Amino acid sequence: MKTSIILLMSVILFMAVPVSAQFTLTQASFPTTGGHNVGEAVSPATFNVGLSGANRTWTFDDYEWESVMREELVDAATTPYAGSFPTTNRCLMMTGDFTTVYTYFRMAADGLYLLGTASSEMVMVASSEARMIPFPCTYQTNWTSVWRVSFTGFSITDSALNTVDGWGTLATTYGNNSTLRLFSHTWNIQQYPVIPPIITENVSYTWLSSQGEQMLVVTSEDGVTVPNFSSGTLDMAGLPQAVEPVRGPVAQNFAVGQNYPNPFNPTTALPLDMAHNGRVTLDIYDETGRLVTHQDYELTVGRHDLAINGADWATGAYFARVMAAAQAQTVKMQLVK
Repeated sequence: MKTSIILLMSVILFMAVPVSAQFTLTQASFPTTGGHNVGEAVSPATFNVGLSGANRTWTFDDYEWESVMREELVDAATTPYAGSFPTTNRCLMMTGDFTTVYTYFRMAADGLYLLGTASSEMVMVASSEARMIPFPCTYQTNWTSVWRVSFTGFSITDSALNTVDGWGTLATTYGNNSTLRLFSHTWNIQQYPVIPPIITENVSYTWLSSQGEQMLVVTSEDGVTVPNFSSGTLDMAGLPQAVEPVRGPVAQNFAVGQNYPNPFNPTTALPLDMAHNGRVTLDIYDETGRLVTHQDYELTVGRHDLAINGADWATGAYFARVMAAAQAQTVKMQLVK
């Protein structure tokens, strides 16, 4: 699993910080709210990962962005899949060109733990918590993380050897930040019942700010494990709002309001304003993340009220997820009988 999906990010954007210093990450380093843009460079990207050690400067030039995603820290309890992750206390919502992915964590005094990910396509609950960052975490801290999810007939396991191999300054087009650099050697194992396991291996570097922000990640191509790799994928956080992807830019194509009445019994309406004609999908989930209804519409520009009937549903919270033109918005609703 890509490092960029499984680490918690903060809202602090790149600012000029000319003086670098070694620091230690703890539970208090990480924010509880906020968001920012993350760009994925046109692949394969080329770069110089630089040297490990103390008081280094790592420089990355500007890139063309294949996609720009929005990441937000949201209240896990308000998300449609929270019921599948009962111990979660942090949730990162990533909205991309085609879907919205929720990544669930547990923040504790001894580390940040990954619980799993969920989207309309799949819910992946780890069989055991994976410690992604131990606390305290500073230069020369090392640890192992293992994340495993099982389905009927197959399983996926990600294991990584991690070490903070340097500290110093990360210099990018958007400014300079004090940073810790994390080196990870990762193995991905996919196991199926009737064929040998499929094993892939790669390495990556992650630059972390003193606020726990994952500022930049570079990952080698599969099978490349030398520390000085020079091409692969590159993800950078903190891009300004004006940055647009090379293809598939996300625009505000529609807006969803709060359903009315709310609470409701058994019917309600979900207001929707369309900026363009197009196809709209409405999925409603219960508190466990189970899909209870699915509707497709062809709507014109303007205001629409989508009718919802919960006559066959139990009392509780429901989450209406509207998707149009590769964007998704979710509204929490309450049914009281």
